[in-house]
Amino acid sequence: MTRDFDIYRIKYDFLFYNDQNDRIATWVSEYNSAQGADLLALGRDEYNDVIENFIVESNPAALRKTEKSVALRGQLRPGIVLNDGRVIDGNRRLTCIRRLARTNNEAGWFEAAILDDATGSDPKRIKLLELAIQIGEEEKVAYDPVDRLVGVYRDVVKSHLITCGAR
Repeated sequence: MTRDFDIYRIKYDFLFYNDQNDRIATWVSEYNSAQGADLLALGRDEYNDVIENFIVESNPAALRKTEKSVALRGQLRPGIVLNDGRVIDGNRRLTCIRRLARTNNEAGWFEAAILDDATGSDPKRIKLLELAIQIGEEEKVAYDPVDRLVGVYRDVVKSHLITCGAR
């Protein structure tokens, strides 16, 4: 269903990265394995700092390019956020805004549509929403095949979040 949404300016520190995102889930798995700890158990600020670092390290050149664009022209494309602050679309843009806010007090506002659907913390609904958004449009940065496989393994085999048969 196609709908129009209002776009809001949200202070970046009210938001958090979506651990259901396949790229982020890959990094979370690597972090948990290397640290012997659960990244999701951290406080929101520390969790966001770790994920931000993952995003920066994944493609520093592309991130610098996006960050320069956001600094020069502002955020051109709004993100998509759930009403609990989970960013469903716009992780790279959020990362750039977080980084710019550290040197500019005027920065730090993430523009996004807020989905008020009763998705809550239901991992299956969050995952299906993310897939509908990501697959429903042309990808800006292609997923690495390993990230895709980790996402499939985690969501289908390990957690049975998505199944092949009717439930």
